[in-house]
Amino acid sequence: MESEQYKNLEKIRNEMKEFKSNLQEGIDNTQNPVVRQMRQATDLVFMESNVARAVKEMKKYDPEFDVLELQYEAEEVFKEFFCNFLAGNLEYLEKVSAMAGLAIVKGDIKRRETEGWRHKYSDILDCRNILFQGGQVPEKQPPQFSFTIEIQEINCKVSLKDENQITDGAEDSILQTTYRFVLSRRDEPDLALTGHYWEIVEFNKVGELAQIV
Repeated sequence: MESEQYKNLEKIRNEMKEFKSNLQEGIDNTQNPVVRQMRQATDLVFMESNVARAVKEMKKYDPEFDVLELQYEAEEVFKEFFCNFLAGNLEYLEKVSAMAGLAIVKGDIKRRETEGWRHKYSDILDCRNILFQGGQVPEKQPPQFSFTIEIQEINCKVSLKDENQITDGAEDSILQTTYRFVLSRRDEPDLALTGHYWEIVEFNKVGELAQIV
């Protein structure tokens, strides 16, 4: 408990609690009719639904868990995951993904190596329209929560041997892609590295649109 590692973890936990507290206050006091309507609707729908059971299980682990707050947190979790996915940072991805989600990213990174290319840019242009899809409690597994999200990225692939050689796309080629992903609680999260206890267990592209610059 006196170690620097423990103190750092406590700092992360306290910052997350403060963030959740501020976010909850904003949701409770907002005059935005969409948010207020969502809160009222979810209170009714969640009572006997799969989402309700998933939320109940999550509260056993984290009493302060709120599924509406999760939508905001999920966007940040996915952005960090996706940027590391573009960069091919498998060490990080193994900390924040598992099951089918990890298999997908491993397969994609392996394909890049085999074909001899990488993404030139690991940053995204925009991340928006995240939508909560539902929740469930798989047998003998932690609760899962699914989302869709839109990403804008530069579609520019370069050779591993010569980064000046573009193998696909272009510097001004922009893709708007829609992904579906599923979050689940990680049993042993690396809080010092990730700042959260989530992992992506499913990750699939469900739509793609080339945009004109």
